[in-house]
Amino acid sequence: MPHQRHNPDTLYRGSRSYYSQIVESTGTRQWHIAGMVPLTSERVVVGENDMAAQAKQVMHNIGLALAAVGATPGHVVRINIYTTDMERFLAVGRPAVYAFFGDYPPASTLLGVTRLADSKYLVEVEATAVSD
Repeated sequence: MPHQRHNPDTLYRGSRSYYSQIVESTGTRQWHIAGMVPLTSERVVVGENDMAAQAKQVMHNIGLALAAVGATPGHVVRINIYTTDMERFLAVGRPAVYAFFGDYPPASTLLGVTRLADSKYLVEVEATAVSD
């Protein structure tokens, strides 16, 4: 894979088990995945008011998007996470999101927002993946 993940000692100590502070990519193909929300392909909201269920569905959707272009979670170099409930996300959503990446944590940004496109959504994740 054309990625090297860095967590230099010269930067602050973040949640390094969850994300990489820097991801170096040498690949040439890029995929920019739009914000995935907790919808099924039939547009049914999964886990209304259930952060863990919504986070799992969002990552399932990211997995489907990656598979559609022949990519894997290991190709993801960056994610942006938006949540309407930071405490619940940190408690039960974050583990579901980052478990998806296994040993290849992407660089990430986590943002608390007042609302997503539908008031039933608690979390949304967008991703960038790179391959050679």
